[in-house]
Amino acid sequence: MFLGGIGLDLRTAAGTDVRVDDSLHPKKLPRAFVEPVNAPEDVRMSVKPVGGLDDYETLFHEAGHAVHFANATILPKELVTQGHSAPTEAFGEFFRHAFSDPRWLARYRAFLQAQGRPAPANPALAAVQRGLALREMMYLRRYAFAKIAYELRLHGVLWSRSRPPSPCCPLRTRRKTTCASSTASSSPSLHLRAEPGRGAGVPHRRGRDFLLRRTTRARSRSPE
Repeated sequence: MFLGGIGLDLRTAAGTDVRVDDSLHPKKLPRAFVEPVNAPEDVRMSVKPVGGLDDYETLFHEAGHAVHFANATILPKELVTQGHSAPTEAFGEFFRHAFSDPRWLARYRAFLQAQGRPAPANPALAAVQRGLALREMMYLRRYAFAKIAYELRLHGVLWSRSRPPSPCCPLRTRRKTTCASSTASSSPSLHLRAEPGRGAGVPHRRGRDFLLRRTTRARSRSPE
């Protein structure tokens, strides 16, 4: 219904079908994935339904990947599997977000009614949209803030609120400035920075000593 409505299907550009494995084998992992074995001729999708709306969102997302790889005819083929993941993720997210479109939800309800199957009422469809919106806000907070802040701390780029570094300033200079300011801080939190010969993201001595004291104190207080 969804693919046909936008003029697509799970046929590949080579004339074959995308192979879908939706078996419920007890040892099969529930994590869905698409494998372009030899795109576009051989594209395979694996899903394991466990129940709930997540199954549908996962199916649509993976179907987006499958449609992308099934129509990827660019040469050399290494560009299909080893290139940037943004194009295939765009297909996946576009398909998954069908559930945020009230018009498509109404069409899906009509499709269920035409088949004589139980159809969700308006409050249920509104709950689907609300749940998806809340999840998107969680993703925004996770990827646009939490992971960026973690990477900045991991690699020692702790920007000062009072004097943020200039964008034209080299990264090495920024790391020296921000790491020095973080070391001078009186907070006992663990700061991460790069140390010569040990790679990035190694806790510096002050943080390690603090964790060692906390661990020793906890062990001394624990009952024998």
